Amino acid sequence: MTKSAGQPPSGPKRELIVFGLDTAGKPKAGRFAKKHAAVATRAAKSLKLSVCPGDKQAIADILKKIPVGRLHAQGKAFIPYIKRDLFDQIQAAATPASLAAKSNPGPAVTETPAARPPRSWDDIAEGHLVLYHEGPRDGWWESLVLARDGETLTLKYRDFSRYPAFQCHFRAVALPYLSSE
Repeated sequence: MTKSAGQPPSGPKRELIVFGLDTAGKPKAGRFAKKHAAVATRAAKSLKLSVCPGDKQAIADILKKIPVGRLHAQGKAFIPYIKRDLFDQIQAAATPASLAAKSNPGPAVTETPAARPPRSWDDIAEGHLVLYHEGPRDGWWESLVLARDGETLTLKYRDFSRYPAFQCHFRAVALPYLSSE
């Protein structure tokens, strides 16, 4: 039996998806071979985009529709623009909460999980609900805490899921009213 030198190994093709919104709010997505995962992940981080492994079952059908991204020698990446409906499909398939909702169909009130308010600023952690505003003219908006790294919070507006996540100091948020139950 002879091996053919130029053929890839058999089995599922492993790919990585980099996706997100650019600064103007336009959706972008690109797929990269698994061997370029480290460089693509660094490029995604610098572009403030999300990364999703392409070997998830929910992503398999969508993967064929995503254009191939390009990596440059300097470690930068070119992520092509895509249509909004394809972006929504990628985002829904990559989000664990939406995967759970698809496997357990039923009436859903919101796309986001129920969040609880923290007791104090020091207690703020992932999954908590806080209030945030960008300026005095914008008002306060309910935001979900996605992560906390020391004094820096990563937030996402609860009711505006298409807006990208953002970071702020933990003292820049307000705490929702807690009832004495």
